Amino acid sequence: MLESKGCAMSRKQMVGVSDAAKTLSRQIDRVGEGEEVFILKNNAVKAVLVSIDEYERLCTLRDIAERYAIAGIVKERENEDPNKNITLEELAKKHGL
Repeated sequence: MLESKGCAMSRKQMVGVSDAAKTLSRQIDRVGEGEEVFILKNNAVKAVLVSIDEYERLCTLRDIAERYAIAGIVKERENEDPNKNITLEELAKKHGL
């Protein structure tokens, strides 16, 4: 098993980009059977094929995470003085921009 940002993957799940192009139909079948297929280019994972159900689940999770982040910002702002102004430069610095 290999790890990529916390996700475990096995060598049998990996396919080179050239082989993936030649066997795309088979790779799609694998995904349909519940596998994840990791596409390698220059020996590094560059893409992952996942089912549409998994993709939609990940999109939903991303949306939920964004809502939690927004709720945290709103909660922070509830404690701030509503009459205090902040410059654009201060706002950019606060958010690391």
